[in-house]
Amino acid sequence: MLNPKSLNDSDLLSQTHDLVTKEKQITLDILHYLREIRLRKLYLARGYSSLFDFCTKELGYSEGAAHRRISCMYLLVQLPEVEEKIKENKGNLSTLSQLSSHIRREEKHNNSKIPKEEKLQLLAQIENKSQELCQRELLKHSSQGNMSMDRQRPITEDLTEIKFVATKELMNKLNQLKALLAHKNPNPQWGEFLEILADIGLKKLDPRLRETKQPPKSKAANVAKAAVNQPTPDSTAAAAKRRVNPNSKYISQEVKKYIWNRDQGRCQFIDSETKKKCESQFALEIDHIQPFSLGGQTTVKNLRLLCRAHNSFVAKEAFG
Repeated sequence: MLNPKSLNDSDLLSQTHDLVTKEKQITLDILHYLREIRLRKLYLARGYSSLFDFCTKELGYSEGAAHRRISCMYLLVQLPEVEEKIKENKGNLSTLSQLSSHIRREEKHNNSKIPKEEKLQLLAQIENKSQELCQRELLKHSSQGNMSMDRQRPITEDLTEIKFVATKELMNKLNQLKALLAHKNPNPQWGEFLEILADIGLKKLDPRLRETKQPPKSKAANVAKAAVNQPTPDSTAAAAKRRVNPNSKYISQEVKKYIWNRDQGRCQFIDSETKKKCESQFALEIDHIQPFSLGGQTTVKNLRLLCRAHNSFVAKEAFG
């Protein structure tokens, strides 16, 4: 690279303009490449549960930079006119990603697609605007009122600030829950309250924490069992193996709990090329490694945890 210190003023300004033009074209190329990666689901093949994870962990983008590029990529799919706006310097990744998020929220809230003509009008109305002015303009067209975007901001390694706008209905539900929990926690801070709700939710939904229902037994029998038969990893595995029917797709709660513990509550998909394991904790499902419909049995060795994205991906690989 030429040292800018060696350039005169005219060449320095001229070459800066050239670099900015190239930067815009590179940005557009990246958006098109991300679109193709998404269409081919290459991020799944490489062991990532989402395109966002691929962008942050594989490509090295910050979370904000990844979000902006993915949002603009989706907007470019809907409105090819976005490409010219970027080339003509009438829109940037920040404002265009705001528009993309606005469109997505509105369509989800109204449960209907926004006509392309209306999207183009919004695109024209945010031309050459700053992020703040763009947000103000989009709020004028929001059917949800003055709703700011959800935000999370790391403060320290152990603390994160979370900001969101709650509707009246949500506040009523949260206050009802506070009232129900008031005997043990009379007036918790919001952070404490959310942690209480998280503990309740995890105990109910996480198979590793959910108690397995057992048939009623006498108190004496339970005491004797506890004294002579303390659970160990080996006995838990043996118990799980005894409670599977290899010729049935049914999986008991005890077996599910064993699979979740064994796989540590993480997706077990491994990229055949890089050997990278996904390890996502999002929307996990129990999968037959050898598909049941292709002769695979319901055994603990043939069961694994996969995130929903990879479960769908391997099913498509197996069945087309």
